[in-house]
Amino acid sequence: MFTLRLYERYLARAILSTTCLTLLALVSLLVVFRFIDESEDLNTGHYQLSDALWVALLSAPHDLLAAFPMAALLGGLLGLGGLASRSELIALRAAGVSVGQILLASAKTGLVLFLCVIVCSEWIAPYTAQQAQQWRLARQQGAIAHYTDDGLWARDGNTFIHIAQIHTSTQLSGITSYILDEQHRLRTHQRATSARYQDSSWQLYEIARTDILPESNQVHTAHQDRARWDTLLNPALLAVIITDPALLTLPELHQTIRYLRDNGQNALIYQLAYWDKIVNPITTWLMLLLAVPFALSQPRRGAGQRIMLGALIGAGYFLLSRGLSYATVVYALNPLLVIFIPTLLCLGGMGYLLQHRRPRRTMTG
Repeated sequence: MFTLRLYERYLARAILSTTCLTLLALVSLLVVFRFIDESEDLNTGHYQLSDALWVALLSAPHDLLAAFPMAALLGGLLGLGGLASRSELIALRAAGVSVGQILLASAKTGLVLFLCVIVCSEWIAPYTAQQAQQWRLARQQGAIAHYTDDGLWARDGNTFIHIAQIHTSTQLSGITSYILDEQHRLRTHQRATSARYQDSSWQLYEIARTDILPESNQVHTAHQDRARWDTLLNPALLAVIITDPALLTLPELHQTIRYLRDNGQNALIYQLAYWDKIVNPITTWLMLLLAVPFALSQPRRGAGQRIMLGALIGAGYFLLSRGLSYATVVYALNPLLVIFIPTLLCLGGMGYLLQHRRPRRTMTG
């Protein structure tokens, strides 16, 4: 049974409280930065200041995902560092709590952040980011589109379109069109297995079309191998709707990677996003553990010094991971290896600091 001892609950409360405050501060900054960025599109269509603020708020969970490791490190440094500066960690050590037990208590606390990252990455961030983009799209371009778990629904005049899967902005599958007349009665049902944008137009493949003829009370069915598709859903519009690979869930990324591989397409960007989603919770957990040796080896550091140290390490991790991601795309490196490099460095740094932390002075009689 997973239970926490009294000192473990005390450490968890100290770490989680400072981590929550750090996350709140980072979210506030990210919302401000996103709002400034969105403000550049003001007066595009009906896009107003309130729309920019709403989009910035909806985009905050996605923006926060990249900042979770830094928040965990800063929260751990401030929480454990605060205990160390008040000699509470020394009191715990004197009471018989070992460094290993403090590390284990921090690891248990880190599981809460681990689960938070997974929930945010797989459920909260994809949903809110899609809502943000749909709001932006509707206010700027007036397009009516809604992305759900079942795919994309869009309206083009009297035609309602459902796309089961959007693999890329130029490759779709499972396209169903419902064409209504002026009295909003169904006149045509059309389904295509796939669609591809090439030569400045959409091409549908393996099409089954059913026309309802009210004059003669008949239904006409036809099949085509290929046909041109004229619609407002151009690749630029779809790129805005489906967003970047980082906003897809793990199952969606897996399906996209498999589809691109089966069709001989480059799936490197999606592979990077796939492995980043897997590694990010682990890195967040390790960043929290990295704060333990810092707190034990430098108990007298002030809060300002701890914040500066955490910000430098977090910024270094962020820049390294982003730089390696760009290098992977440019030089076609192994995405799995590249994604794990910053995490392995974090793990190695934690081990080194634990081995070389400043030994505690002892009194001799």
